[in-house]
Parts: sequence; C-alpha cells; structure tokens
Amino acid sequence: MKCTLRTLIAGVLLSVSAGTVLAQQPYPSRTITIIVAFGPAGVTDSLNRIVAKHLSERFKVPVIVENRPGANQLVGIQQLKSRPADGYTLYAGTGSALVQNPGVRKDLPYDPAKDFQPIALLGVQAGVIGAAPTLPAKNLKDFVEYVKANPDKLNYASQGIGSAGHLSMEYFMSRTSTKMAHIPFKSDSEVSAELMSGRVDVAFMTTQFALPLAQAGKLRILSSSSVKPLAFLPGIPSLSEAGVSGLEGLDPFTFYALVSLAGTPPEAVKLLNESVNSVIRLPEIAAQMRDVFRVEPRPGTPDDFRAFLQDELAKWKEIGTRVKVDTR
Repeated sequence: MKCTLRTLIAGVLLSVSAGTVLAQQPYPSRTITIIVAFGPAGVTDSLNRIVAKHLSERFKVPVIVENRPGANQLVGIQQLKSRPADGYTLYAGTGSALVQNPGVRKDLPYDPAKDFQPIALLGVQAGVIGAAPTLPAKNLKDFVEYVKANPDKLNYASQGIGSAGHLSMEYFMSRTSTKMAHIPFKSDSEVSAELMSGRVDVAFMTTQFALPLAQAGKLRILSSSSVKPLAFLPGIPSLSEAGVSGLEGLDPFTFYALVSLAGTPPEAVKLLNESVNSVIRLPEIAAQMRDVFRVEPRPGTPDDFRAFLQDELAKWKEIGTRVKVDTR
C-alpha cells in the first residue's frame, strides 16, 4: 500500500512538474491551429493558409489550418470555444460571424465582444451588386426605381441565410425602401449560375467571382459596395458615384481577421498581432491579397481591431432594430 501511495504521489508530482515546465516555455512552443469555418479553396481558407505558412516559418513551429465548415460558422466557433484560451487555437473570423449576424440576431450562442480576443484584422473586401443580364436596369439608380415600380416581383440570391450577401441586401432594401424575395444558395458559384440564367435578378457577390463573368458579358455589375472608387473595377461606379444615397454602411462588404478566446495571454496576443502584420505588409503578400483575393490589407494593433469591431457591430445592431431578418 505504501509503495502504491508513493508511486501515485510521485506520478502526480511528475505531472505537475511537467505541466509547470510546459507553462514556462516561451510562446509558441508547439503547434498553433487556425480554425476556418469554410471548406478548402475559398478566400478565407486560402488567405489563412498563406498566413499560416509564414507564421510557421517565423515561429519555427507548425501552424495548421483546420477546416470546420457548417451552420453559418457556428461549427467552427464552437470548436474554438471548446479549447483553452492559450493562444494555440485561433479562429479565422469574417464579417458575417463577427459583426453582421451578432448585430441582427439574438439567438447566437456567442457574443463576439465578450467571448473573443481580437488578434489581427487581415483585410477588408468590397463586394459588387451583380444583376442578371436580362434585367432592364443598367445602373443602381435605375434598378432602385425599377424595383419600386415592380413591388414583390423581383428576387435576390445570397450565399446562404445569414451570409454577408443576405444581410447586405437586407440593409440595401431597408435603406432604399424596396422589397425583394430572398432565395438562398450555398456559394458564390451557385449564385453566379442563377444570375447568368436569369432565374434570379440580383445578388451581392464577392468581386473575384463577379468580375470575370461581367467582363465576359454573362452578368452585369450595377455598383461596387465600396464608398471609394476601386482601381481594379474601372468603369464600375462606387457607392459615392451610383446616385443612391444612404448606402455607405455597405462598405466593407466583409472582412477577414484572426481572433482567439477571451483570456488569451497578452504576450501571445502581442506576438501574434505583430507577426501577422509583418506577413500582410510583405509586398508580395499585399499584392496577392489585392490582385487575387481583392482584399485590401489592414494592419493595425489589437486595439485598432477591437475599435473596428465595435463600430461595425454597432452599425449592424442599429440595422437589426429596424429590419427583421429571417434566419431559419
């Protein structure tokens, strides 16, 4: 019995000692995981794989991307919340998960302002308002007038209930006093196919999907969702040029960022932020973000990112008080 007790005590002391040594190791000392709540090959996945590769080279530890798609990012967020707040699990957040859905919904099992620690804002992305080539309206102002002249006759597509495309169009309709039926799909590629066929009338889309199709004459772009003109969209009006007021809140269409759980050690937050900023400031990475993903890099401190989130969340909460969004 004494031998067994000694063995048990020795095992406990050894475990505590090993845990203490591990805790005292400088961060990072083991694998870092970035949870992406989308499948492979999309912008969120591709952008974070680039960041992961460079972080791994800087930290000399593996930095891996773990795809956890499903339930409008809830699967990925629940995975983050199930793990320790130690800086070794990060979440690849986007506008819909961090500000849009939390702003207009009250049934979400998380609060981005309380549950997450802002790490770094990677960049912001403008979208475009794409239209079927058969739609009579040729610009945004004419489109608004056309919808008003044809109440309840038009529809719009989105990339899913609660997506940036869905909530942006709800915002658009609330600001322009228009009404269209919502037809949700699962991706930009499905939305594009429906627009080109004329089965749906309009949709908010990511630029990298819409632009090649517009250039091929397969759909029409009525406007970008950027307040300022964009160099890579020559000839396409920005919101300030489209002749329709009150739509400034559509900018940005979405954004890409890294967060961790609240309570992450400050030294880990600081190192991660500085390292991510270094990556997106690299000329070749910044050029790839702009030219391939149509994402404008936005380096800054964790406090800068937190202020950005607070402003965006306040905007969408204000929208949520005036617009009932059906997310069933």
